[in-house]
Amino acid sequence: MRREVVVGLALGTMLGVIGFLRIVAWQAVRPTYGVHYMRVAETVFLSLIGVVMFGTIAGSVLPFVLRKLASTPRARPRHSCYSRGRDGARDLLHGG
Repeated sequence: MRREVVVGLALGTMLGVIGFLRIVAWQAVRPTYGVHYMRVAETVFLSLIGVVMFGTIAGSVLPFVLRKLASTPRARPRHSCYSRGRDGARDLLHGG
């Protein structure tokens, strides 16, 4: 879990910096954001970090949650297109 947090934080920071610089640069070219453009840039920076961190943590926890939910044999699907060979998905879609 520590590795996912570090990767999420790094990726979120990179995207946040890109968003921050985009707002500051665009404000210099064409003042769209008004006098509070720095606040908008800070908000976008922090929001991107938060969204990426949430997505990274949720994505790393999701397999464990799904495994826990599908612990009974009735909850598992009977057929899987991955175990039916090369044309498994076509066979499942067309009733094969």
